[in-house]
Amino acid sequence: YSNRFSPFYHFSPESLPVGYRNFLLASNGFVILNRHCEIYGTDKIDWFINENQDWVEAWGDNHDISDEQYFQYGEHQDCCLIRSNYMRTALQISSTEDGDVYLLNPLIIDRRNEWEAWDFGNKNPGAFRYRSFWDMMQKLYLKSCVN
Repeated sequence: YSNRFSPFYHFSPESLPVGYRNFLLASNGFVILNRHCEIYGTDKIDWFINENQDWVEAWGDNHDISDEQYFQYGEHQDCCLIRSNYMRTALQISSTEDGDVYLLNPLIIDRRNEWEAWDFGNKNPGAFRYRSFWDMMQKLYLKSCVN
């Protein structure tokens, strides 16, 4: 158990959300072929800001979105309504492909201790947000079946 997480020294495995931790234990990353994107294994995950300072600064620090607007998930959310300041603390869990990246947000944690997940990109523009890594992966799977 601990050997799989040893390259990712930033966290203890217990500090990661359980859905994402279980994914890492089962697969330790994989490539989404139709999206040309790699979901990182433990040897590559890192804070988004470490490699993307310019991207974070370009989005600024938008704090002015109400909880009512922000906590809309699913088909009714507006991907432009994000709290860009959350990018400063987001965990990057994928490669950046064609302006898109998958992030986990440790500042929004649900009652199951799952972190909010973002499908973030300039093409959106913004982030499609999900309550958890698992919810995001299910949606991506359904999209891949349709496309």
